[in-house]
This record gives sequence, structure tokens and C-alpha cells, in this order.
Amino acid sequence: MKIRNVLIILLVAVVIGGIIGYKQYNKPHRDLMSEKVSAQMTAQELFSAYEEDESQANEQYLDEMVEITGTIERVNIEQEKSTLQLQTEDMMAGIICEFEAGALKNIPAEGEKITVRGICTGKLMDVVLVRCIIMNS
Repeated sequence: MKIRNVLIILLVAVVIGGIIGYKQYNKPHRDLMSEKVSAQMTAQELFSAYEEDESQANEQYLDEMVEITGTIERVNIEQEKSTLQLQTEDMMAGIICEFEAGALKNIPAEGEKITVRGICTGKLMDVVLVRCIIMNS
């Protein structure tokens, strides 16, 4: 009798785990064009916020939609993803904007001023925005 109860509980746990896993796997992506922006600022302002107090900046911007305006320092086009680096006053670091494959159809030129919207994932050496889209070109 005890083994039967344990097996029933185990079966129920596996079914519930399967349902949760299925729902997470099929969860829709965030719509970046229609999602409300948490903050609009320059690349330097975002970078400075992380330089001054990283934990406070994470509370405000981590996993949030931000819109950044800045000057392109470097463009890197690859098969799987493309990146733009926006200039800051720091010569060794900046804002990295990651785009999905094929998202940079009209490749912006270095030195061009643009506005990018993306999800902030925090700072390693650079502040990183993922799933970016260009708002102007």
C-alpha cells in the first residue's frame, strides 16, 4: 500500500512538472515594438549608472526594456547574431547591443547616431542589451 501511494505521488509530480515545462517552453517572446520602455537615456547615462553603483543599476534596469541613444563605435555582423557597440567616455568599455540573425538589414555606419531598444542584461565589462531593434536609422 505504501509503495502504491509513493508511485501515485511520483506520477502526479512528473505530470505537473511536464505541464510546467511545456508551458515554459512554449511561452511567447516579448514583443519589443509594443512593450513599454522602462527608461530612455543616452549610452553614456546607462554606462555611468552601472559604473557608479552596479547593484542599484541592476535594480532599475536588469531585465527591463530600455531605449538608448548613442554613437556607433563598432559593428560586428555574424551568421548567428550581430552586435553594435555604442560609444561611452570609457575607452575600454561601452554598450553592446545584440541583434538576432538578419535583424541588421541596413547596416548602420560607424560614427552614426542611432536609437536602440533592447532588454538590459547587466554589466560584465560592457553593459549588454539583448534582442535589440533599431528605432531610427
